[in-house]
Amino acid sequence: CKTCQSTVEIKRKPNSYLFIDTEFFFQQNETRYSGVTMLSNIPEKIVINNEIYVLSGIVRNIPGHFTAFCRNTAGVRAEHDDMSRKLRTIKNPHVTKGYMII
Repeated sequence: CKTCQSTVEIKRKPNSYLFIDTEFFFQQNETRYSGVTMLSNIPEKIVINNEIYVLSGIVRNIPGHFTAFCRNTAGVRAEHDDMSRKLRTIKNPHVTKGYMII
């Protein structure tokens, strides 16, 4: 602490997270899935056993390459790309095969 010059220990219990592997889901349940989804078509909230899960991000993997679509606390979506140093603000991207909803 800057005021009293003593050490402060903070512990935080992480929230519950729901991971959905969409590639597996669509392979098992869809015969004609095109592999392209609009981010706006993915629900922002899911309720399971009275537990509310809020969409915080989508991770996309193509072998050797990752991108992530994340929403900040102000609700602005950005694309994080491991091939680029810059964040790109996005409105409604197409999300292609190989993604996981978090």
